[in-house]
Amino acid sequence: MNAPLGIQWAAPDGWITQEPNPGDVRRATYVVPKLEGDAEDAEVGVFYFGKAMGGNLNANLQRWAGQFGKALADGKTTEKTLGEVGLTIFEIQGTFQSGRPMGPKTPKPGYAMVGVVVKTNATGNYFFKLTGPEKTVLSARAKFLSMCEGIREVPIAAK
Repeated sequence: MNAPLGIQWAAPDGWITQEPNPGDVRRATYVVPKLEGDAEDAEVGVFYFGKAMGGNLNANLQRWAGQFGKALADGKTTEKTLGEVGLTIFEIQGTFQSGRPMGPKTPKPGYAMVGVVVKTNATGNYFFKLTGPEKTVLSARAKFLSMCEGIREVPIAAK
């Protein structure tokens, strides 16, 4: 069973909501329609593992860089604090190794990722990732960051 989310956000107009799998750590998925000339759509995945789960910040940023066959220093990291919510933004471009964590990988050159770790005191870390062809990702970057900057903590209803 999925742990309840202690945050809320609003996806930008034009993004297509996909139904998440029950019990999965992927809590939301959006398709960002591709720009002309790109072969594929971009995707936004929202992941939540639970309050004390999901690994530390540095390990996650290193894993994201590793999905591009690069080191953490090859990307750009920015920190923001918005009230009680902290954001760590990580951006990288190159050849993305697509696939599930322990499964086979498909190299996708010309890709980019903007990842945001949303840090809350009450419910822990949430992971937002925009990944896809570089042109589409860079075009969607401002809307994605605006969505993440609009994240608000919400009380979790007691059962």
